[in-house]
Parts: sequence; C-alpha cells; structure tokens
Amino acid sequence: MPKLQLVKHQAKPLTSRHQSPSSLSNRDLIAYLNKNVGGPIKGMYARVHAEIAYIVEGRKRWGRKTQGRRVKVPGESTWTELVESWGTSLRTMQRWIAEAEGRGPAKHLRDKYDSADIRHLELIALAAQQLAEDNPDDPAFDPIRKAIKEKPSGMFIREGRQPIEENKWYEGNKNDGKHYWLTPKKRWQEIQQQIPGIVDVLPYPRKKGYDALQVPWHKRNYANIPFGTTIDPITGKKVGPTAWARKGIAEQKKGNSTLYPFPVDWFLFLLIKAGAKIIPYGPVQWEATEDGSSAPSGRNIVYLWLPGDDPVERALDVTGLARSSS
Repeated sequence: MPKLQLVKHQAKPLTSRHQSPSSLSNRDLIAYLNKNVGGPIKGMYARVHAEIAYIVEGRKRWGRKTQGRRVKVPGESTWTELVESWGTSLRTMQRWIAEAEGRGPAKHLRDKYDSADIRHLELIALAAQQLAEDNPDDPAFDPIRKAIKEKPSGMFIREGRQPIEENKWYEGNKNDGKHYWLTPKKRWQEIQQQIPGIVDVLPYPRKKGYDALQVPWHKRNYANIPFGTTIDPITGKKVGPTAWARKGIAEQKKGNSTLYPFPVDWFLFLLIKAGAKIIPYGPVQWEATEDGSSAPSGRNIVYLWLPGDDPVERALDVTGLARSSS
C-alpha cells in the first residue's frame, strides 16, 4: 500500500478557516486536516477540539465500509492510516471526537472503583466463599451461602452476563441446537475393557428422582459430568464441577475410584501427554516487580514438572513441592 505521503499535495488555498467542511472536495479536506490537525503530539488534543467539524466530516466520508470494504482516502490510504499519520491512534481519536461532541462512554457503577479496590473485594469474596464451603454445617456462615446463592447485582454485574438456564448446557450447540453430551459408544467400550466393572454414574436418560450427587457410587465409576454450571432438578441448587470433585473425593475415602473426562487447555494437555507430573500447591503470594510487595493469586496453583528424557531426571522426586495439608 502506498505511503501516506502520497495523499499530501498542493491544494487550493482555503479562503476561510470557517468554510463549511461538507463543501470541501476530498483533496481539499485532506489538505486542511493534514495542515491543522497533524503535527506534534503536544497540543493535538486542543487541535482536535478546534477542528472537530472537519474531522467528523472526514470520518463520515472515509471511516466506514461499503460492501464490506474500507472506503479509501484519495491516494489509496485508509482513514485509520490518515489518523495515524497525525501521530495518534484511531481509538484515541474516536475518544476525543466523542468528548468534543459531548458523548462519552456510559458511566457504570463499577467505574467508581479502581482495579485495586475491585481486586481487594474479589479476594474477600473468595475467602468468604471458602470459609462457607469448609464449614457446611455451621449456621454462622449461612449469610455467606445465601449471598452466593442469590443473583448478584450492582458493581459485580456486567451487562450481557448469561443466566445459567440459558447457557450452552441447556440451549445446546450454537450451530444446530443439539446437546452433545453422550460418550461415543466405541470409546465407552474401550473404557470398559481397560477398567473392568466400571459403572456410568450419570446415565442418560436420567431416571426419575435420581441424583448422582446424593446416591452411593460403585467400586469403579465413570463420571461424565457437565462441563459447566447447571441447576440440580431435584434440589434447585447450582451445581458446578467442584461439587462433582468433592463427591469423587468422598467416594475415594470409601475405597471407590472414579474416572472423569474433562476438557483442558491445549497447554495443559500437551504437558500431561509428554509425561508432566502435576503437583498441587494452592494460592501463591506472587511478588510485584516494582517494589517486592506481595498479593495472593486469585486461583489455586499447581506446578507442572516436565522431566528431561533422562533416567536421573525422571527419577527425581519432586512431590516435596506440594503444600502440606497440615
């Protein structure tokens, strides 16, 4: 694409600074903008406000698409390139135009809090939720459980958040509306051959009144759980993957085993496939590069040890990296 210098040329002198922007030819408008808006970044904000009518006219002519294609500024440049040739970005220019026209981003209650405030509140909420989960029979934590159960409102709500009843689990695939829940028959046969006696504890269709989280499981279990949050049709409560993990751990203490299929990020899949050992740790007090101050991670951390293809490296015991449960 030709350089923006190609759009600069000798234009007819403008006899009046207040000549109507719409009356200017394309070439004269470009020349006017380059002369009166382009230049040192210092002072550009003021120049934009002074010449807002001409900038808006330029955006009207070239800052759009026709039949899916960008309208070209004379000289084969785009509006974005023309703006950037003045020493600023298109996004910044759009913000300045909005401010000059008295339009600004809609204020939201969340905007009254900076990122540090929001992060602090999130950490408090996580700590409260953990206390409630660790003390399920203690009524002192009922207010926390009630707050978690109720639909949130206020600054923690982002417009467009999808209700659980309308998520992919219930609505189905976005392309065809189907619910791809079932394990392929061939894969299920392979699992049964590899793990004799294994039982599917989430059969389809679900029997009336059957709640896999409440009934005892078997010696060997296959738990093809929902890959997200659902509503228990019996209790009416929200159920996520954590509830299924806790059920499996409870069954493990009885001597029962469980196989969970679950989607993971490609990064994690590759490392596990290559033989990485997963070492659970928990929150980490990461330190700031600026001053060494620390703040806990928002999520629990695991270490992934990928040993070298060497007998000594493979034999190295790294289990001591796990945080003690005491």
